[in-house]
Amino acid sequence: MYHRMTHSLRVWLYVLTTMGVVGVGGWYLATHRPPAPPPFVSGRSDSSDVQRAYWESRVRVVGGAEAYQEFSRFARGNATGVQHQLAHAFGEGLYTVEGERGVSVCDSQFAYGCFHVMLGKAIAANGLADSNKFDILCRNSLLKSPEACEHGIGHGAVAYLGYDEDALVRSLGACDTLNSPTSTLACYSGAFMEYNMHTMLADTSGPRRLVDNRLYAPCDMLSTKYQKSCAFGQPQWWMHGVYQAEVPDEGLYRKLGGLCDRIDSADATRFCYEGLGNITPQVAGYSPAVSAMLCRASAVSKLHQLYCISSAANVIGIDRTRADGRQTCADLANVGRSYCLDYAENRANMFNMKSAPAPENL
Repeated sequence: MYHRMTHSLRVWLYVLTTMGVVGVGGWYLATHRPPAPPPFVSGRSDSSDVQRAYWESRVRVVGGAEAYQEFSRFARGNATGVQHQLAHAFGEGLYTVEGERGVSVCDSQFAYGCFHVMLGKAIAANGLADSNKFDILCRNSLLKSPEACEHGIGHGAVAYLGYDEDALVRSLGACDTLNSPTSTLACYSGAFMEYNMHTMLADTSGPRRLVDNRLYAPCDMLSTKYQKSCAFGQPQWWMHGVYQAEVPDEGLYRKLGGLCDRIDSADATRFCYEGLGNITPQVAGYSPAVSAMLCRASAVSKLHQLYCISSAANVIGIDRTRADGRQTCADLANVGRSYCLDYAENRANMFNMKSAPAPENL
């Protein structure tokens, strides 16, 4: 009798204890689960302010790294076209809490939006008298991918100095003082992107408009050493500033490729097609098949198609998975496929370019 009662009592104690643990666990989750991020309305500064305040609060609670993981999941659930603006809002909140040291939290997702704000804020606070200070910050904080951070130095320089052609030249001059050729090249790309796209003024400005039909501005007034980097940035401006395309299609890509083909220098033309490939994954929803299809539509030349596809594969391989990057190369063969796979695996990139294969081998 005693044994049976003891066993029954044990069963009831186990049930009650389990219910208590579940109940306490449910209460904890209900009271400690972070509130859902507020919805974002593109083009409204008050919506950006709400986002900034929300992510600032999350950084204070869980720290920058964990908050950025939360943010990344949230941002990927929004339309591709607003993810960059959202990354700016996150960067504002991150900088408010962690200052310059928060730069190590950022990555290349969302078109470098987090870096843009972090470096822009740092440059606004400290000026450009010592550009290498920011280069060292990038190198010390991001030993594996400092170029993504140094790209932000170019953005910050233009935002600090201004958006006219004279200010652009001064910004490029600041890039010239950085410690290494890759640092300088990364900075150039950020300066041209900011000059063209006005990303630091995302809520109020948008890309610069075409003036006097100067489709090749600002490249047409710059010295030779800036031509390739300038050409790399032109397709993004043509797409969003000249054609103002919301959903790019194969017809638009044929027009963009045609503009690349009209550049006099073969080297600059290559950079133009690689710049086109660089922006393609984002407008293609990071689909390897759609990215490759758009790149094929951009050119008759197999070599020019390859530049675009390989650059897209590099971005997809970095921002998504190497397997996705390799899938971008799936329809290529022989030398072209090998070339593309090196970019998909990040063995080659804009800072470590492969020699172009001979067109007759493609």
